[in-house]
Amino acid sequence: MNPYDASLLSSPLSSLYADIEDDLLLSIAKRFAKNMEFTDTSKWEMKMLAQMGALQKEAAHIIAQKVGIVPQMLEVAIQSAAQDTIERLEPGFRQLARDGYAQAAKIPPTKSIAQAASAYAKQAREGFNMVNTVMGYQVKPAWTTLIKGVAGYLRENAEKQPVLDLLNKHAGAAIIGAETRQKAVRKCIQEMLDRGIPAFVDKAGREWSPEAYVNMDIRTTVTNTAHAAQDARMEAYGLDLFSVSSHAGARPKCAKDQGKIFSRSNQSGIVEDLRGNKIRFYPQSSSSIGDPDGLFGINCGHFKTPFMPGVSMQRYFPTEDYAGNSQKYKESQKQRALERNVRAAKRECAVYDALGDKEAFAKASLRLRERQNNLTTFTQATGRIRRSDREQTHEFGRGISSKATASQQRFEQAAQKINGTKTTDGLQVNISVHSVLQAESRGVKAAGIQDALTKPMDVSKIKEDGEGRKSKRYIGEQATVAVNPETGMVTTVWPTSSKLRNKLRGGAQ
Repeated sequence: MNPYDASLLSSPLSSLYADIEDDLLLSIAKRFAKNMEFTDTSKWEMKMLAQMGALQKEAAHIIAQKVGIVPQMLEVAIQSAAQDTIERLEPGFRQLARDGYAQAAKIPPTKSIAQAASAYAKQAREGFNMVNTVMGYQVKPAWTTLIKGVAGYLRENAEKQPVLDLLNKHAGAAIIGAETRQKAVRKCIQEMLDRGIPAFVDKAGREWSPEAYVNMDIRTTVTNTAHAAQDARMEAYGLDLFSVSSHAGARPKCAKDQGKIFSRSNQSGIVEDLRGNKIRFYPQSSSSIGDPDGLFGINCGHFKTPFMPGVSMQRYFPTEDYAGNSQKYKESQKQRALERNVRAAKRECAVYDALGDKEAFAKASLRLRERQNNLTTFTQATGRIRRSDREQTHEFGRGISSKATASQQRFEQAAQKINGTKTTDGLQVNISVHSVLQAESRGVKAAGIQDALTKPMDVSKIKEDGEGRKSKRYIGEQATVAVNPETGMVTTVWPTSSKLRNKLRGGAQ
């Protein structure tokens, strides 16, 4: 079984566990959203940590709902690996027996399929049970890290608040406090999303995401099943030798074994192929087969094919376009990575929508648009089929999708009108998501912003706030726009008051 076939069989299960992870993260976000009062940080922290038991029960329910179908999906993948392998090889084996190069098989293919499948089914089930347990357990550190992270951020900034209040002459004290809370939540939520809910922690302490670990595990399992099925049929026909595929960039243990011919009965010697070429073969025991990082081990991309002296040639069996297959596999892996990026952006949209954070949601929706465009460009360039089912997460339903599309359009329309605008004093300006949302909430239109930048009634001198941030104000008829003169980014927008407008008009007269 080649890597591409193994990837196709692993896809449904890895997607299922990606959905479970999405559900667990959204469950955390929804519970967090119901407790956004930060009047007393210590009391809030204790209250939130006390919800751990209820959250773990909810997590166990989410996992139990999804994993009920796993045994059937696992059986289909393992049975398919064994059956597909034997169906490809059996005609050739039967022809060898008819021509007298192999003994007649007394064991039917169906028995070999059953033997190969059963050999790995129990191991696979135990592996998935472990994943379910780990994911349920990892909800606790995800929750406690989130809560302690937010509380720690708030305490750290509380020490700075009196200084900031003084520097800003108390005018922005309430606003600064709100901004601090919002930053704390966004920072810690994003860290939680980036880390996810691990499904496995290896000996080196590296955490594996559910999709990555399940994909690796099931690919290894179905490949081993295919090899077991092939070995069973070779045993039935009395065939001993097999050749190993080869490819560039093989890992060290595989590199020394790839391209060689091995004996299952651990013999060694010289054989001839169809063209009379003399080829050395080696005992299987001398290879790295059986090592996790060796031939046919974890994430190994090699496969084996039977070799019959005097009949086979030193090439793969059955004949395929292996260069094309390798390219197809690489493209499939690139597409899966792009699909995961899309799913991650949809997950962010769902979580920030649950939190009610409009700005974070808007930024996530723009990331989603960018990643969807990257995937479209890739599939069009390679001619691959767009698999929209692999981009879906059921928490990202029509409601959130409509919100994301509307958010994307509002920002793009505002950016198209304002980005690149030159002020009267030659500054090239761009607008941020924060400023677009701020303008919307304050009833300021893009045309009013553009008018303030290009036809201001007054332009202030550069000022610097308590945190060292510079700004310059452009006061227009409808809007007042603050711009960072070093970056050209609009930092804030508000309507120009009628009192100020009348004053400036009078001044102009």
